[in-house]
Amino acid sequence: MRKSDKKIEKQLRDGLTNVCDHLLDQALGFEWITHTVNFNRFPNSLRIICIFNSKNAEESFRHSPHCSDLLAVINHQLQQQGLSITLTATQLHFDNEESCQLHHQGNWSARLSSH
Repeated sequence: MRKSDKKIEKQLRDGLTNVCDHLLDQALGFEWITHTVNFNRFPNSLRIICIFNSKNAEESFRHSPHCSDLLAVINHQLQQQGLSITLTATQLHFDNEESCQLHHQGNWSARLSSH
């Protein structure tokens, strides 16, 4: 990883930590947030994944007003960290612990590689 990649990774982690704190307060069943990225194709390769404790919690959030605001919250937090990027809806994904357990035996590394 290049020095510039490490800086971007830190900015991503810091911004997404703030988003995580926000979601823990706003979204019932939300558990954690993560990302995948190929720095050779950044920012187009960036994927943000919000993880919920159940499929029902994920679906509930997807149909809530908080979901429509989430992309703006993420973009704002990343810009606050100095990343001048604007994520699109295709870069935001949702998942849940139940589905990971069912399809990947709880192996998030394998599951996230499919996002």
